[in-house]
Amino acid sequence: TLSSCFSGLVGCLYDSWLGHRRCGYSVMRADTLTNCVLCGLVGITAGCAQVTYFGSIVIGLLSGCTYVLCVEWQNWAQIDDVVGAFPVHFGGGFVGTVLLGFFATDEPFGGVACGSGTPVYNGLFYGGGGGPVW
Repeated sequence: TLSSCFSGLVGCLYDSWLGHRRCGYSVMRADTLTNCVLCGLVGITAGCAQVTYFGSIVIGLLSGCTYVLCVEWQNWAQIDDVVGAFPVHFGGGFVGTVLLGFFATDEPFGGVACGSGTPVYNGLFYGGGGGPVW
């Protein structure tokens, strides 16, 4: 969980750097940084028991980048969201849920989801054949 929230922060910083290269200016605000950390946490919530450390880092990184894109879309659509709840929960949740189909593995808990007896299927990148993606 910590690796995902930290990589969400790194994704935000990287996306800000790309914005600086594209537009010539970049502004980093404290609320943007904290919301990117939250977006990384929301992104990993769906599959924290079914992904490895590498999958967690990728999910957090892409969730952080998605936050910035969702905020840009929200500003374009002139939607008033003071605390940024929509980009955090929609962007991070959507990316985390979709990427679970790619990065899920039965490795962390021996093929059983948290000891519940429910089988865990491998994602597309771990030889699952794409079943969890669809």
